[in-house]
Amino acid sequence: MRKIQTWLLSLFVMCLMLSGLTSISPVQAVTGTPVVTVSSESYTSLRVSWEPVFGAKGYVISRATSSTGTYTQIAEVVDTDHYVDTDLTFNKYYYYKVKAYALVEGVKVFGADSLVKSGRPSLPAVTGQTVVSSAYNASTISWSALAGATGYQVYYSKGTSTSFVWLKTVTTTSMVHTGLTTATTYNYRIRAYRLVGTTAIYGPFSATASIAPLPGTPTNLNVVSGGFSSLRATWTAVSGANGYELSIATAADGTYTVLPLVTTASATLNGLLINQTYYVRVRAYRMVGTTRVFGAYSAVDSAKPVPIAPTLSVTSTAFDSLRISWPVVSGTTAYELYVLNPGSSTYELLTTTAAATYTVSGLITGMLYSFKAKAYSQVGDEKVYGPESAVVAARPVPQAVTGWAITMPGVTTLSMAWNSVVGA
Repeated sequence: MRKIQTWLLSLFVMCLMLSGLTSISPVQAVTGTPVVTVSSESYTSLRVSWEPVFGAKGYVISRATSSTGTYTQIAEVVDTDHYVDTDLTFNKYYYYKVKAYALVEGVKVFGADSLVKSGRPSLPAVTGQTVVSSAYNASTISWSALAGATGYQVYYSKGTSTSFVWLKTVTTTSMVHTGLTTATTYNYRIRAYRLVGTTAIYGPFSATASIAPLPGTPTNLNVVSGGFSSLRATWTAVSGANGYELSIATAADGTYTVLPLVTTASATLNGLLINQTYYVRVRAYRMVGTTRVFGAYSAVDSAKPVPIAPTLSVTSTAFDSLRISWPVVSGTTAYELYVLNPGSSTYELLTTTAAATYTVSGLITGMLYSFKAKAYSQVGDEKVYGPESAVVAARPVPQAVTGWAITMPGVTTLSMAWNSVVGA
């Protein structure tokens, strides 16, 4: 298209010259005058833009450093509508004019210079601004670093007010605003500045970012079995929280049922089905007047109610036997007791028993024996096991002597007696 336009212009100029119409110059016939604008591109550059001139092949950009100064050509561009002038002095005014040219028979035919336009490199608006609730009474404001900025000023307003007041001047790209009111909206704007000597030159304000402080999100939620029909949930306490709301579901993306509120960072969930996977989440709340203001939900954790691990104890009952016992585990059908095989360093099933005690005989006096156990509940055809107990260990030793007695059958004689100990 541009080649066609250039050809038509060349033809038009030739016709004018052949016809003897000297009242219209070739320059006026070929090009118009660009309409120029100058804007800051960065703290060291300006963008010179113009409306494309019909038929123009290229443009020549000239610059001066004062309104009455000498203009020097700084660039020639082809097939574009702008030029970025770089390596400039921050906050200094520069003056520009642009003229277009067309190619006629390989010759550049220039139009008139544009009107002079000026601009000065300045800081652009801060971008990337975000604000998040970092506590029930605090927010964290952050933004993207701006090239050339010496520092930043943060302003805020409260609620629906549009009157922003200065909050703090920082050299970092984030700050924490404390002492806020829970659930009240706070609005933030940031502007950058650059020092010229001792004078701060400011850029425009960023867009507004808003937040209402809420209680923090509980972390480290840990859900474990609390027994064959219960779960135990614990989490890290949230600063400023008056209490917590737990909710439970049977699928991670299912419908959650809200449980009674608690005021501690732990809770026991009762009345559950054995071996059913439950998904639990928790959120903190803070009272604002008579209203509970909730924070965000924690990450979800899950567990199944299963029998708890037995708490074993082991004692020697004779030179060749040990008794292992434990408190009864609720909901248990039976227990599997394991003994360490010293030869293979693995635990082998010793017995399955419904009782909460078991005596092992035929052992070697003085040898260390290690045991562990786990409980299970029979659910239909399935055994639902709880976790293994801690390991306990003991050595079979002769029983303590009993029936010890001393008599004095004579003036110079003592008689000592005791019960016989098996295996001694």
